[in-house]
Amino acid sequence: MGAFEKVPGTPPNTTITGGPTGRVRSTSATFSFTSSAAGSRFECRRDGGPWGACTSSKTYSGLTQGSHSFDVAASNAAGDRDPTPARRTWIVDTVAPRVVALSPANGATGVPPSANVLATFSEAMRPSTITGSTFRLVRHGTTSPLAATVTYDAAGRRAKLDPSSPIRRGALYRATVTTGVRDLAGNPMSTSRTWSFRIRP
Repeated sequence: MGAFEKVPGTPPNTTITGGPTGRVRSTSATFSFTSSAAGSRFECRRDGGPWGACTSSKTYSGLTQGSHSFDVAASNAAGDRDPTPARRTWIVDTVAPRVVALSPANGATGVPPSANVLATFSEAMRPSTITGSTFRLVRHGTTSPLAATVTYDAAGRRAKLDPSSPIRRGALYRATVTTGVRDLAGNPMSTSRTWSFRIRP
């Protein structure tokens, strides 16, 4: 008996080798999978539906928003079926994120010179996309963004822009969150969000 042959009566082990995981933008999904037993047959199901015969590179399309699951089980030539089918779960998310809260508010006056600028998002964001390039603060009448530290609080879904030095009293400032920011699925905002406020004299 070869080193890789299965003992008759021993169920095979099924492994998913490719397919979506986590949050994804695509409404289609293709899964690849293998069995520990050569010549195995496979059965697949999606979202807890009925099992059906399938082959590797199984594709589903037209998937709805939200959570999905994929299960696959191998059966060897003797008919022994994997008692623990392989499973993969993922979330389809094609909805663009939005900025839902601002601080200072748009049009605010009397803002303290030491104030931070905050933008809260409608959903969890990809931290690596929230930087000084995608979240900027500019004094009215100028074009260069102020030097600042930009951070992201995942728990609060909130970005913070902390100017490196106190900003000018009495001046009007414009903050912008660009479409370069992305949610966990990779969706960008559909439009940039810009608002203005004035620092107190």
